[in-house]
Amino acid sequence: MQNFIKINENDNVVVALNTIPAGESISVESEGGVKTVTALEEIPAGHKMALADIAEGSGVIKYGYSI
Repeated sequence: MQNFIKINENDNVVVALNTIPAGESISVESEGGVKTVTALEEIPAGHKMALADIAEGSGVIKYGYSI
């Protein structure tokens, strides 16, 4: 069972459905195949986890839109 959801294919974050412990890796389908990212700290359920570094001033994309 996945402990996260990527709402829209264009999102640069996923939402934790359950707590993701620090150090846990998740694999997410992306347009280029499968991307694996590791939580640097605990991600509580309901919180977002970036799928790549997001530069300061750049948008977080959720639901396919900048939020």
